[in-house]
Amino acid sequence: MFVPRVPNPNDKRRLARLTEAVSKIMNSLARQGNLPESGQSDFSLNATPSGVAGGDLTGTYPNPTVANGKITEAKQLLADNTTNDVSTSKHGYAPKAPNDATKYLDGTGAYSVPARGGTTLTTFAGRAAAGNSGYLAFYSNSILTSRDNGATWDEFFQGHPVTLPSVQSWSWVNQGGASISSTRGYEYFEAPGSGTNTYRMRVKAIPTPPYHCEYGFLFQAIDAAHIDAGPVWRESGSGKFVTVQAEQETDVGGSYGLHIVKYDDPTTINSAYSAVKIGTLCPFWFRIGDDGTTNRTMDYSVDGFNWINYHTVGRTDFITADQVGFHINNLNASLPVAAAWFHYKETA
Repeated sequence: MFVPRVPNPNDKRRLARLTEAVSKIMNSLARQGNLPESGQSDFSLNATPSGVAGGDLTGTYPNPTVANGKITEAKQLLADNTTNDVSTSKHGYAPKAPNDATKYLDGTGAYSVPARGGTTLTTFAGRAAAGNSGYLAFYSNSILTSRDNGATWDEFFQGHPVTLPSVQSWSWVNQGGASISSTRGYEYFEAPGSGTNTYRMRVKAIPTPPYHCEYGFLFQAIDAAHIDAGPVWRESGSGKFVTVQAEQETDVGGSYGLHIVKYDDPTTINSAYSAVKIGTLCPFWFRIGDDGTTNRTMDYSVDGFNWINYHTVGRTDFITADQVGFHINNLNASLPVAAAWFHYKETA
């Protein structure tokens, strides 16, 4: 015989709690876009999301976009960081110019990684344009070495920083058969043989006093009665000039000398201020100056940094100089003479 079950009062409470839990789950799923809100009849799992986007997205559903600045390098797989491969197959998209200078040379599609530092052997005229900071250039046809500072080339001679002469705008005095060339970076100055003193000069207007003009040069030694090269002061109105001469001549025992001499014109000597023998051959570091009030001065150096005064005279003695320059003279009738002038710098 069937005996009906007597309901337990606790069953209604359990059912109420279960119904409440299921309702919360359904509403949570609905808020995630997976189910409709409670009370709606459409329980499709393909419901379209709506509302304001968050995280790395901006805008509203159903069509949010990636927010600016959210796709950082740390969130990308950039194989080029270790393999130097910057192809679109690695990135999945084509970079836009201007590119990251640490990874690309240009934005034309031919991507490569710029070199960092390094050296090259080339000709002076054949070196690349500056722009690769730290790069060193050595030359097969020049006594110079260069370092790229990222914008321009810094020049060096035997490790010494130098300022290359730029004498294209300077004027010739008594050029004759002399020539000057800067294709190797420095000024190569050559004069033909001559049986008499014949001074060839390149000159320019003096700097505003007070000034110093530094010169660094190599000078070719040959057996001759007299050959010399070096700085010059000149008075353009009279044509008179004063030379600072690194010289080789038989009248000082065939040795090198330092001679400061006054000339009335390129072939006529007036008199000498001083003459001494010097033991240092090359390179020569000379400096001439004018203090603007009292004196002209001449200094010499063994390293181009430390200067020793050798000659001081009143600034209007013999001439009132309005030009400075560089000269070469050859008293050897059969052989030419040459100088490599690699440094000229004007300072106060």
